[in-house]
Amino acid sequence: MKLFVIGIGGTGMRCLESLVQLCAIGMAGNSEINVLSLDTDTNNGNKNRSESLLETYIRVKKDRNGQQVSLDESFFSAKLNFYRFAPSYSKGHKNFNQVCGIGQAMNKDINHLNEALAELLFDKDTRSFDLEHGYRAQTHIGSYLMYNAIRDEIRRIHKGAQAQQPHDVLSFLNKLRDAAQESDEEVRVFMMGSVFGGTGASSIPILPKSLEDALTEIDPSAKFSGRIVYGATLLTNYFGFNKPKDDQIKQEKIIADADKFAFNCQAALTFYDGDTTIKNTYSRLYMVGWPLALAQYNSQNNTTITGGLEQRNPAHVAELLCASAAIDFLLDNPAKLGKHEFVFRNVENSQDQANFTFSDFFGTPARRIEFTNNLSSFLAFCFMLQNEQEGSLGTFAKILAKEHGIADYKDIPEEDIRAIDDFTKHFAFSYRNGLSAIDSGWLRQMRESLNTNLLFDANVYQTDPKVLKKFNWGAILTNKEHHFAEKGIFSSPKPYEEFLSKFKKDPEVRTKPDFKSAKQLERLLNHVYKTLTKLHKIKV
Repeated sequence: MKLFVIGIGGTGMRCLESLVQLCAIGMAGNSEINVLSLDTDTNNGNKNRSESLLETYIRVKKDRNGQQVSLDESFFSAKLNFYRFAPSYSKGHKNFNQVCGIGQAMNKDINHLNEALAELLFDKDTRSFDLEHGYRAQTHIGSYLMYNAIRDEIRRIHKGAQAQQPHDVLSFLNKLRDAAQESDEEVRVFMMGSVFGGTGASSIPILPKSLEDALTEIDPSAKFSGRIVYGATLLTNYFGFNKPKDDQIKQEKIIADADKFAFNCQAALTFYDGDTTIKNTYSRLYMVGWPLALAQYNSQNNTTITGGLEQRNPAHVAELLCASAAIDFLLDNPAKLGKHEFVFRNVENSQDQANFTFSDFFGTPARRIEFTNNLSSFLAFCFMLQNEQEGSLGTFAKILAKEHGIADYKDIPEEDIRAIDDFTKHFAFSYRNGLSAIDSGWLRQMRESLNTNLLFDANVYQTDPKVLKKFNWGAILTNKEHHFAEKGIFSSPKPYEEFLSKFKKDPEVRTKPDFKSAKQLERLLNHVYKTLTKLHKIKV
């Protein structure tokens, strides 16, 4: 299958972050996924964080020739190709009137007609607010602008203009065109975004039409209708923010009001349930919601942050649910994808606590076992680096060569070491200034989005750095059956000793000679993956 994912808007960027983490632990198998980040807010903090993580993932994967290899049963198994597009709302094109040229025609009568039509459809503030931070829950204007932004970019390039970036929307569309026209394999496109905000809510309804019309701009003779299977998340409101003050509204004209998110969601879901075009376009829509009692409020200095660098919200469990939906859609058996269906799953929720299990993210037995094993193994790997190797895989590789006679990984390039060190710290945690504090990574941030524990032993999320440093990471799972370093009455092997013994002595965990990647880093990651998999005894 040919696989494509589009992260849309600020929420879509956060979902994209979780998807990359799932790919890192090996949940996307040996696939190749083409990823497009689509947002109007080019300086958005969450967008920058997710894109940086994607680039770090690719740094881990690429060999000296810039090539990636898809792998079976390993960390960083999937090959990811990364593209980005942001409609340009710069000087002279900062609001609807400027983008659409309202009042800029040479003919006064045409100007009057255009202005009258615009006034009929959109009020004055909607037509004049700054688009740089997105569509601000104005989906009626956002859908119109996003649909045309993609087609206008293609037309602009065809007229000889330069693409905004080397891996722009044209490169993504060319990849999609080739997949749809030159292959007998099924082509799947999955959208991740919200239905309560601006860019995601505006784009999900119109993107299939916009993409296929843009493809027709590229190749007028090609036929794409029916050749591409679409899926999407319908993520409802799961966070809020301070109500904007009068002086901020006066200055910025339009600001999304979190108090109206639930109403926005109700209207959006009614549309998705009843619209004929949606039913004829989307094969599967994943409903992802969140209890209002658990919704977090993101605020800073009592100001409503509309976007930009300051919008750098921590990871949330709802985003992992969306990323899990993406994996489910992209890798599901083709026979299971119907013409149109809504998919949802209930999570146990009692006394305002969402009590998650591994099966809540992946429902089929095989996928649940894989998720439990892969997430546990990657987390244990992160603990091994932070607690035993000074936070660096390079230290581990040197110890293997100098103290244990394993020279297979001694020549890993420094840039590869930096990439995996950066990624594991982003995934789990790192110690600040020795042991003065803990910087929470993606997984700990998700735990902090709940008012209860998440999947692992509560000590995994210990807030005292000195206690966390001594944590027995051979017992991260609550089920003792999957511990590999229990505390005995008198003494017991430490988790690192157990890990190192299995890593060195068990021939079954060594990377096979026919392993598809010759890159030392990927061979070491495979060796670690197989070692921790066998120690945890989850996959039997």
